[in-house]
Amino acid sequence: MTDRQAGDQQREVTPGGEAGRTAPVGANRPQQDEQEQLRHQVEETRAELGETVDALSQKADVKARVAERVEDRKAAWRERQEDVKAKVSGARERVSGATPDDAKRAASQVARTAERRPFPAIALALGLGLLIGRTLRRR
Repeated sequence: MTDRQAGDQQREVTPGGEAGRTAPVGANRPQQDEQEQLRHQVEETRAELGETVDALSQKADVKARVAERVEDRKAAWRERQEDVKAKVSGARERVSGATPDDAKRAASQVARTAERRPFPAIALALGLGLLIGRTLRRR
């Protein structure tokens, strides 16, 4: 086999089937790999761009953002309302369960404590008086 015949066997036709142009065997492989990498990068960039456009469109949709905030506020308001209802019903149960005898016992216990320790009772009464006085002045 001649050198020319050996050289022809190591060459193949380039992509696109151009007549007369030849490339060494295996030379197309790096180009194909490079093209695949570029295609992959383009696909990734398109996906990222799509996500960015979606995010921007959501930010630009003022009506939807306002509606979301209104719904969040409503949900928080309902939650607070339920908490207050629960507290009120609990207080109502305690008050309705209290009898006049319970109130009398509590009052007598406070009176006994005040007799044993008069200074804290006087300070408490003075503090309550000041608080009530300030409240009445503001109105």
